[in-house]
Amino acid sequence: MMVARRFRGVVARVGALLASGVFGNRLPPFLVLALAMDISAACSPPEVILPPTREAQACARDCIGIRNSCNSWSMGTRGCDKQLHDCRLTCPGAREEDPGAREEDTAGSAESTRMRLTVAGLPTPAAPSELLPPPGQIARPRAVAVVVGVEKYRRDLPPASGARADAELFAQHMETGFGLSRANIHLLIDSDATKSSIDAELEEWLPRNVSPSDDAFFFFAGHGAPDPQSGERYFVPWDADTKFIATQAIPVAKATQRLGALHAAHVFAFMDSCFSGAGGRSVLAPGTRPLVLQRTPLRIAVPKLALFSAAGPDEITGAAGAHGLFSSYLFRGLHGAADSNGDGAVTYGELVDYVVAHVPDDARRENRDQHPQASGASARDVVLTRARGK
Repeated sequence: MMVARRFRGVVARVGALLASGVFGNRLPPFLVLALAMDISAACSPPEVILPPTREAQACARDCIGIRNSCNSWSMGTRGCDKQLHDCRLTCPGAREEDPGAREEDTAGSAESTRMRLTVAGLPTPAAPSELLPPPGQIARPRAVAVVVGVEKYRRDLPPASGARADAELFAQHMETGFGLSRANIHLLIDSDATKSSIDAELEEWLPRNVSPSDDAFFFFAGHGAPDPQSGERYFVPWDADTKFIATQAIPVAKATQRLGALHAAHVFAFMDSCFSGAGGRSVLAPGTRPLVLQRTPLRIAVPKLALFSAAGPDEITGAAGAHGLFSSYLFRGLHGAADSNGDGAVTYGELVDYVVAHVPDDARRENRDQHPQASGASARDVVLTRARGK
């Protein structure tokens, strides 16, 4: 048993120290604490591994909701963890994995005893039910998606609050609602979202894997930035230094040109960033101010590309709970709120109309302006998701 193995390992280490005589007849306080921590870790429940099925995903989301509402003050953290562990074991196809059975060099690490809150290889975000993807009946086995979320940056930049949760939940929508194969969804979070990694996805992986008869998707949540001299817009990857924005960030115009050149039926890009340099998910190098203020919307002269961005050129983005305001309404719309004609399907046009109608009102209540911008009129009738049974 895992606990027995871990306990024997602890006893052996303590016995060796006592036998050496370095501590005399008493254990020092730091060793007592280490022993207690090791035994505590040994008592942690095994990991629960779930199969890549929609039923398991739905069950896992319910269990995470139970864990998040658990009163740790009354039950204690271990009681809450056990509650989640027992709940997940009831999910279809669940099995336990003994972390102690892994390689010996990881047996004492925190990673080896922490339960993974992942299903089907993608994170399962703890989000309100109205934001989660409903199981859909569309299958896009050849469609591809690159999903990027940068919340914490390597350099001294403020966090883009909610960007990680936005990207993780969008990836779930891609798989569960849009019907993409999990292998065709590349999710880059924080330190994985370097400039070279994003460039490689746009320049190599997407063109090589896209199908002319199916769709391609791109999502970016994180900071945007303007060039203080020219006003050119940039995505800010995890490793960028805003003092060298022109060489260390990704020009939006270049990224959209790459996306528009893909040999796909349709290409959709969603950007929860802003480029005004005035705050929100927009940054500048310390001590600088934009000399060229953004006054014109982002113009995309690529007929195949449908681009939906979070804010106007001189506006800042806002938040809604754990997500960006734009992403929050994006997810609500995809969940079904954007289905204006009640046919069970959400088209790109319906999604745009729903988000554009709601984001400005919420922003005004926060005493600011935010008007999402959309292009791609030719894609308005493309069905993005369709609820099962409709």
